[in-house]
Order: sequence, then structure tokens, then C-alpha cells
Amino acid sequence: GYNNEYAFLVDMSVKSNKYRFFIVNLKTMRIEKSALVAQGRGKENLNLDKEYSNKPGSNCSSLGVYKIGKSYEGDFGLSYRLHGLESSNSNALKRYIVLHAMGTVPDIETNFPIWQSEGCPSVAPKMLERIGNMIDNSNKPMLMWMYDDTYIPVI
Repeated sequence: GYNNEYAFLVDMSVKSNKYRFFIVNLKTMRIEKSALVAQGRGKENLNLDKEYSNKPGSNCSSLGVYKIGKSYEGDFGLSYRLHGLESSNSNALKRYIVLHAMGTVPDIETNFPIWQSEGCPSVAPKMLERIGNMIDNSNKPMLMWMYDDTYIPVI
């Protein structure tokens, strides 16, 4: 089973400069903490449009539910492997999509779009410290759901 006390929700319909990463208490159904999170830039160096893909090399974010896996020290310091549980994010491990901190992601909302990643959900260092403590102290794997209820895929 999975941790049934807390989960992480990432509302990708919200602009990157606004809070859209949420720690949700599943017992009370309340948001306990909100934060900024970077999105994948896609094909552009700065892409203000949302673009999602599960393809290796796309540099896009992938929507869907992820199981948060083991931590390791990567290029960006402490990182957590993400296991995509849906067809929309099933290549997460192969694409090296991980949850990590990035110093260029601010702690507070801004007036301008924030730094973009190569597909990884990246948060401010203080936020990763808080999330990491929750993940590391959980007896069961934790889930993160990245969603966008405004997204209409191009067919």
C-alpha cells in the first residue's frame, strides 16, 4: 500500500510563478503547505506554453500519478526517483525524471515565470527539505499526482 496520511498534488493548470505544489493531509483533506514548482521546458529554452510528453528527450513534464522512490545524490543534490504509474508518465525512470531542489526556484510567488526544468518537478531547497523529511520518515511509499484539468491533448 501507499502512505494514506499525506500526498503531494501538483496543479499544472496554475502558472509557474504561483503556488501549485501542495502537501495535502489526506485525513483532514487540508492543504498543509503550498509551494512553487518548475515545469519541463519542452523543445524551447523558455516555453511559456504548457507542453506535456512521456517521450525520452522531450524535456517535458508528464502528467499522472507517481510513486516516490528512493533518494540519491544527483547532479542537483538530494533527489527522489519517480516511478510513473500511468501510461502518461510510464517512462519517468527511463527519462531520469526525479523530484529535486533547484536554487533558482523561489520560496514565494513571483510576478514572472520561474526557471524551467528538463521535465523534472523541481522545488525550492527549503521545500525539498520538508518534503524529503516526510518521504524519508514514511513507512509506506508516498504518491505525487501531477494534473492539469485545462489541458486538451493534440491528437
